[in-house]
Amino acid sequence: MRVLRIVGGLDPGFGGPSESAVNQCIATQAAGIENTFIYPFHPSISAKNDSALTRLHSAGVVTRSFRISRVAGRHSHRWALSASLSAWTLRELRRYDLVHIHSAWGAAQLVALRAASHAGRPCIMTPHESLTRFDIENSSSVPPKLKYALRRRYLAKLSLIVFSSSLEMRDSMLEGARARAVVIPHPVTGILPEEAMFHREVKETPVIGFLGRLHPKKNVELL
Repeated sequence: MRVLRIVGGLDPGFGGPSESAVNQCIATQAAGIENTFIYPFHPSISAKNDSALTRLHSAGVVTRSFRISRVAGRHSHRWALSASLSAWTLRELRRYDLVHIHSAWGAAQLVALRAASHAGRPCIMTPHESLTRFDIENSSSVPPKLKYALRRRYLAKLSLIVFSSSLEMRDSMLEGARARAVVIPHPVTGILPEEAMFHREVKETPVIGFLGRLHPKKNVELL
């Protein structure tokens, strides 16, 4: 099976999808799926993609990068606006058996959804929490009404949505949605060093570390 994967960006500043999408791709490649991974990039931050690209290439994944368009200024990067990526997707998508898009809010993802429909190819999505009511209501760059409209389109057109938790699925799906939904936690790739593989009895109050941005969605106060 040949899978075309599309993500809005690979640099760490793009957020969690730049990490978990890479891990998903590597995990499926190891299971015998042939992946092509495409993404838009900006020359000023392209060097930040090197670590992810090294991991993908080491796993045998084919990657293609496309320069971000400049028509919308800083929003071009946020919305993955790349004319060359869109043109390539429309031209080459028929060569693949399945299209997998990561995150919802990007021109590249919307073009892929439309192209997959025209080509008769199934299109699935890992939204990375982008379809949740929380993320939509707290949107600062795009009116929530527009995102709700796009969510309805995704739920009507996608073949499958892969959520990372049941909580995310409950906060994203609508009654009567045509798209099927499944919960598959994000994979963790790589092997821990042997000295890290241990368990010990905790006889005192445990100390818990949190690594992430301080944002209400992280529920640090609950932790």
